[in-house]
Amino acid sequence: MTTSDNKTIGAQMQNGRANALRGLVQTAGLIVYLGMICYSAVHNWRLLSAGIAPGMAIWAAVGVIGLELSALALPLALHFWTFAPMQRLAAFAFYGLDLALIFANVVLDYALVSNGAALPGWLQVYKFYALPASPVIAGLGWSLLFMLDPSQRERALTETLRAATRESLAGRISEAAKSADISQAVDTAAGQLARDIVTQTLGISAPPPQRRPAVAQPMIYHNAESDAVPAPLSGAGQAAGNQKGA
Repeated sequence: MTTSDNKTIGAQMQNGRANALRGLVQTAGLIVYLGMICYSAVHNWRLLSAGIAPGMAIWAAVGVIGLELSALALPLALHFWTFAPMQRLAAFAFYGLDLALIFANVVLDYALVSNGAALPGWLQVYKFYALPASPVIAGLGWSLLFMLDPSQRERALTETLRAATRESLAGRISEAAKSADISQAVDTAAGQLARDIVTQTLGISAPPPQRRPAVAQPMIYHNAESDAVPAPLSGAGQAAGNQKGA
């Protein structure tokens, strides 16, 4: 066995020992974290159930589960989901806020149970304003994370593009409606609608639209041997000219 082989075996043993210690530390940290969740859940349950009627205690349990589940899920979200810059920043802020709420609830419940003495001013404010809304704050935090998800931004960009396309199409349709044939069709439909309204209002039949007779254009006959330009024929002269030509 050469010296290089000894070094390789020694390095593998050191790596195995380091991995074992890392796994042991991670397991111990996970146990401590779960213990914290269970301990804080007891205090949160006592606080949140105190301000709710006995028949609605199950909803207090839902609030407690929301707070504690957020403390469990947010580290996983930071590891596997929230990688966009704004979303990751919001996840860190939400995680810190959730832990701060849990910490304040534990301190408040311990102060109320241990001696019942007068609470400090900041705990009084927290007890009446922040404590009842702590599950709602957790829900708002998760809503913010979902809104900052990159897939939501992609969907918003797609819908914005669709709206811009529809607006451009509406502008094109408005320009096309100004053409002569479209205006004539609109006038015809408007006239028909007006006749229908008059018929329904007065109970009489409106006369159909009368077409204007076409105006006959005067015919001009020019003698190629003469330079003078003759005047156009009148209606009678034109008819006679037509018969003569026939």
